[in-house]
Amino acid sequence: MNTDETALRRDLQGARFKVGVLRKRWELVRIRFPLVWFRIPKPRDKAGPPHFLLRVDATDYPGALTAQLWDARDDKALAPELEKRFGAETGKKVLADLKAIVGEVTKPNG
Repeated sequence: MNTDETALRRDLQGARFKVGVLRKRWELVRIRFPLVWFRIPKPRDKAGPPHFLLRVDATDYPGALTAQLWDARDDKALAPELEKRFGAETGKKVLADLKAIVGEVTKPNG
């Protein structure tokens, strides 16, 4: 396991991440580093499935994270028309929240 993956796994054990799990903001589904999948709830005001998968690319963790909503059945990015219709804003919000946690947890002491 490389240092980027070790840091990611450590941060996913942190209190702030666990609070998000308890509040049902996200749930870790799997890690195949550098890719990580999270289950996130759909927006309450939208029709559609109860949750989405958010696939995060954690290459160079804890550096920049990128993410996209993911189609688990076909193992590919969610079709753009479905992403727009069901949850692009939710995916962006969850990614921003995860980035904030990463920044807080991995920020050097000084």
